[in-house]
Amino acid sequence: MYLHENMLFRWVGYDVEMGTDKAELSAPKRPLIPAKTELSDEQREQYLDRLRDAFNPSKGLRVSGYHCQDKVGAYHAAVAPRHCLFFTEQAAGDAKDHWRRYGRMGFGFSKRAIFNHGGSPVIYTGGKDSILEESIDTLRRHLVESEADSTVADAFEVFARFVKVTRMPPGDVSTGKTQPRTNRGSKGTTRRKMDPMTYPTEQRIRFLAEREWRLLENPSQKRRWRRYSDGWLWFRPELGRELQLVILPDNRTLRMAIACDTIRKSLVLPNRPPVQLITADALKKI
Repeated sequence: MYLHENMLFRWVGYDVEMGTDKAELSAPKRPLIPAKTELSDEQREQYLDRLRDAFNPSKGLRVSGYHCQDKVGAYHAAVAPRHCLFFTEQAAGDAKDHWRRYGRMGFGFSKRAIFNHGGSPVIYTGGKDSILEESIDTLRRHLVESEADSTVADAFEVFARFVKVTRMPPGDVSTGKTQPRTNRGSKGTTRRKMDPMTYPTEQRIRFLAEREWRLLENPSQKRRWRRYSDGWLWFRPELGRELQLVILPDNRTLRMAIACDTIRKSLVLPNRPPVQLITADALKKI
């Protein structure tokens, strides 16, 4: 289906429901948004503020600080990593576990548009013995110790920004809780014999199902990447052609959005496709 196969989604609004302190945590450490929590009208308005920002020609999508950067390898970065926007290729109707970690409002983008602007899927790596992590660590150490030209170091960090570490304790994605480990070597513990003809138990690799994409800040595209007066970096998408769909938390939020003149007038602009609004409730029926 077009909605699932040719779009990337960026989910926002975690801080609206869980507070800014928890939103500052890296995604793996965040407590999940309760699945059945009813939003207040004040929270719905805060979500709609994100939508108004997205439609504002001077703003767009706010790029988070991301001070909790992905750490790949043991060596520190040669230069400060560039800011970037995160997207998921995961089908919107299957994104319950995803939005509980990032927020209930989803911005749906043309995958082709993000790709044309330099966006790309991340490369996942999941262990201390990963040859990819070792290679990144070796190159970073060389760049720092040799005091390489900053242009070369920056070019390398662009590549490294597309590597995502998935190494985490085994746990339940739906709860975010890690499973307790059993000390099999402790006194009184009986080791269970493994049947040599049995396949090993497979554990789900966390975050792999998100199929993450990243779009790095491009300083040469000043019309799209702007530092606003509030100090935040913003990415300005082209409405209709790039930002094509917005998923709202519930039907009441949709009614409030349609009642807002600013939002309603921005949905349909001259000589471009409309931005579609849909609710999470409606997605369950598609």
